[in-house]
Amino acid sequence: MDSEQVINWMMDRAREGGTNWERTAFGFVMTDIDEYGFDDWLELPHDYVVESFLDTTYEVSNSLMSDLRTILKQEQDIEDLGIEQTMRVDLAGLVEALNSGLLDVFRALQFYFELQTQANALYNAHQD
Repeated sequence: MDSEQVINWMMDRAREGGTNWERTAFGFVMTDIDEYGFDDWLELPHDYVVESFLDTTYEVSNSLMSDLRTILKQEQDIEDLGIEQTMRVDLAGLVEALNSGLLDVFRALQFYFELQTQANALYNAHQD
């Protein structure tokens, strides 16, 4: 397979599963291919990829935590004013979503490496 065929194969593979983490992994793959080119992406070190996932997860997490702190502060301010609240943050739901999100990050990272490994095999089989 040439590089375009391998990319199309990866896109199909990511769509087959249809999960958010598979689409996320493919998005990271395409971002790295755009930045480094296909051939260099095939050899992109795992520590770089892990750092990229970590940086993105850190940024998203910080933004979400900031939003949560703001909402909780607003709830407290409303309560301090003696105003009855009909809606409150669902902390149990948030913890479940956090758990699910963290697992999805690891699944995406694993799938990224799976795509990279399989892309190497498919592409290099064509080169021999």
